[in-house]
Amino acid sequence: YWTSQVILYTVHVTVSGLFASWYFLAGTIGMPMNPTFQSFKRAITTSFGSICFGSLVVAIIKTIRALVNSARNDNAILTFIVDTILRCIEWLIQYFNHYAFCQVAIYGHSFCKAAKSTWRLFKLSGIGYN
Repeated sequence: YWTSQVILYTVHVTVSGLFASWYFLAGTIGMPMNPTFQSFKRAITTSFGSICFGSLVVAIIKTIRALVNSARNDNAILTFIVDTILRCIEWLIQYFNHYAFCQVAIYGHSFCKAAKSTWRLFKLSGIGYN
């Protein structure tokens, strides 16, 4: 689970960084010669710890879900309820990580700082609660 999440988020951070370079720096002197390579390089060097940490959170939830699913024969109703709750949590974390990793790519924040900033953004836009 973890390795596939790391690969997925490395690609996401690379594409987000590439798009940010194009959007903010196109036509300026600050635009890198090869923005795809530069974005990938940032993703696998300075942002890689954040990618690994964010991927670990999703991998832990997926592992717990797999353990719950393996115990499905013991108590089907309880495992169904727990699996449904975990599936919702996993979806919310992946949705949240999508935006947090954009901040990692664009601003170079650590995962925790990007997560706080993303949460603030969600609250300001009315997605969160007061």
